[in-house]
Amino acid sequence: TMLGLQIMQSVAVAGKGKGLIFSLEMGEQELTVRSIASLGGVDLRRMENAKELEQDEWNRVSIAVSKIKNAELYLNDTPGLSMSRIRSIARSFQKSIGLDILMIDYVGLIGIDGKSISRAESVGKISIALKNLSKELGVPVLVLAQLNRNSTSRAGNRPQSSDLRDSGQIEQDADAVLLVHHDPESEQGRNGVSEIILDKGRQAPPGSCLVQRQGQYARFVQFMGGPPSNDEIEMGRSYASRSKGGKSL
Repeated sequence: TMLGLQIMQSVAVAGKGKGLIFSLEMGEQELTVRSIASLGGVDLRRMENAKELEQDEWNRVSIAVSKIKNAELYLNDTPGLSMSRIRSIARSFQKSIGLDILMIDYVGLIGIDGKSISRAESVGKISIALKNLSKELGVPVLVLAQLNRNSTSRAGNRPQSSDLRDSGQIEQDADAVLLVHHDPESEQGRNGVSEIILDKGRQAPPGSCLVQRQGQYARFVQFMGGPPSNDEIEMGRSYASRSKGGKSL
């Protein structure tokens, strides 16, 4: 959700595009607070008690709110929407306002139309419908999905596309699969170092990049360190120890 929301913010705030988020898990208030924290660099924990915020923090909140207010980023937090309903709303939205990107958080919470079928089969049908919706609207559809626990038995716990939960159809239909790898058990993970993995890409070769996770601001920022040398690996020096801060994505 953190990465998906930042992508949507980049399109709508920085790129002046029009984005629509279907949030089937989080409500409007929670996502709005996360957006303010991310765009304003205000600690989420401090925002729980607004009376304790200092003037500098209020100034950053004000700037973030202004960015959100001026951006064409829209949210539908109706729970349990089916694919037919999502398609209807998205088509109507595109016709009346315009649309550059669509996000769904997350695929496992999309309601099922019709008779009861297995979870794998229903998610497979939803995946195909999402692919068709992207082609119909002519915009990218950013779909969030959970992972199964297969990666926990793998060295380094590094995820891959086949770990997507419920159905292999998601991996098959996706034009690109981005995986966020953050290992809190490692020294790097404890220092916030995360890896964004492009495990599948129709228009780009697989690869990855390191980012710095700032959970208190609900965002990732650029990782300013570099991969360790062989000597540093032998000494046990972490990626995070080389970081010198970062800029917001």
